[in-house]
Amino acid sequence: MRPLPIILISALVCGCAAVWGGAYHVESEDSSGGAIRFDHVLVSDREIQVHANELCARYQRVAVVERERFGVVLPGGSIDEISYACREPIASTVSTDPQFAKDRYACMQESRSNVSGASVVGGFSTGNGVVFPGSGRSFSQEEINPTLYRACMEARGHKPE
Repeated sequence: MRPLPIILISALVCGCAAVWGGAYHVESEDSSGGAIRFDHVLVSDREIQVHANELCARYQRVAVVERERFGVVLPGGSIDEISYACREPIASTVSTDPQFAKDRYACMQESRSNVSGASVVGGFSTGNGVVFPGSGRSFSQEEINPTLYRACMEARGHKPE
């Protein structure tokens, strides 16, 4: 057996972490938002969203994911990327008001949507009949659309802080 396929597979698997020295890299970040590239083998997109929230918290804001790109091909492998905006949080100072709790629940139900997608990273052939299949992933999750939620809360009289 030739060692070349093993070397190629190793380079593909650890390419992104070797470039960044970790599971993700903050491409840009300021009070209006930013972008984070990450290796989905090492860290989940949910963990990256939590990190985006931590970055926005520096400015007393919350992160709202604007765009997710899966399978961005770079030299050394395939990565995922999210772009996020840092927005003013919806006021929660009136949370003891029973009407606020009812409005919040109703707005969460109204702004709910299903999101799904899939990505495939192609395989390769050695040319002598040995084929290494590609890898892929899919996801399906229910999310609250922050723009719709915000509009719903504002329509019911709740303003951002």
